[in-house]
Amino acid sequence: MELGPRVLSGWLHKKKAQTSMLSGSYNKRWFVLFADRLMYYESSPEAPAKGSIQLSSCTGVQHVPGEAGCFLLSSHTRVFKFRAEPVDQAAEWVQALDGQLKKLQKAVHVSDMCTSPMKLPHPVLNTSQSVSAQPSDSNFSPILPWLDESAILRAYQETHFTKLDLEQLEEKYRSLCGEDSWMGKAALYTAFRGTEDHGCLALDRLFACLDGDQDGWVSPLEYVFGMELLVHGTAAQKAEFAFRMYDLDQVGEVQKRQLQEVSRSILGVIQNSYSGQGSGLVIDQGEESVDELVDSIISSAFEDVGSDSLSLAGFNAICEDHFAVLDNFIRDHARQSLNQSCRTATE
Repeated sequence: MELGPRVLSGWLHKKKAQTSMLSGSYNKRWFVLFADRLMYYESSPEAPAKGSIQLSSCTGVQHVPGEAGCFLLSSHTRVFKFRAEPVDQAAEWVQALDGQLKKLQKAVHVSDMCTSPMKLPHPVLNTSQSVSAQPSDSNFSPILPWLDESAILRAYQETHFTKLDLEQLEEKYRSLCGEDSWMGKAALYTAFRGTEDHGCLALDRLFACLDGDQDGWVSPLEYVFGMELLVHGTAAQKAEFAFRMYDLDQVGEVQKRQLQEVSRSILGVIQNSYSGQGSGLVIDQGEESVDELVDSIISSAFEDVGSDSLSLAGFNAICEDHFAVLDNFIRDHARQSLNQSCRTATE
């Protein structure tokens, strides 16, 4: 593989993954900085590489105050900590890495964009897609590309996803679609080990919320925005999405019975999807016990409301205290759906 000219090379101590930033051990590696990646080796570039860090997934580099020779390289999924040897070379590494990151950002364009040009802390989620030939017949499978140029630009501007993330999302999306070009409801059912013939309230509502233009298909851009919400959305944004799932009558108000029905269905989907996999998400209880658990949680949530219905504001007020478990499940499942994007080596 042709990596291009070397920008900088030398010995660095790289902190092992899965350890605290305040303690833990380092591995001494020979590092070589190229235009778009940081490669590291056991001893020299002649030996097989131990791993690499893609600069397209990195967001910044900085010195560690009070720790001579130490600096941090931040990516969307991890913060890498290094110690230079000798320590006075840390400044050279920080300058070189910062320079390459800035070059990559300046070189951004639609066909080769590596990171979002807009650092939005809380992206605005808009699920309308600017593509033509939207299918009007639910039995019609549109033959369209993954994302057209304008959709790609919107994905970079309105989400936190990198080029690598979108490539991973495309792979996942196409695997979900099967023979179709877009994702229909049957594909969503299959993804959760269910069949549309038997029906499932939770999956029906999830599909309706993802299908922003209600055309019977979850388009690629709608899928991207849905994943952005689940992975990077704020608590308020996720609460609003959940509220729409529970609002069966679409009147801007959720009834207690609706919360119970949809919640039971959601737990049923979790049980069905993860049963037999040794997952901690599966509740090892009978159907009757699960119903009692749902009723207990929801009754507790409504105790201080004084009504059997909730507006969006009221729903937001109780979400933080009573729906943390479901939020954690959604977050974990969404991350799994990214196919462990931006994976980094742990040596």
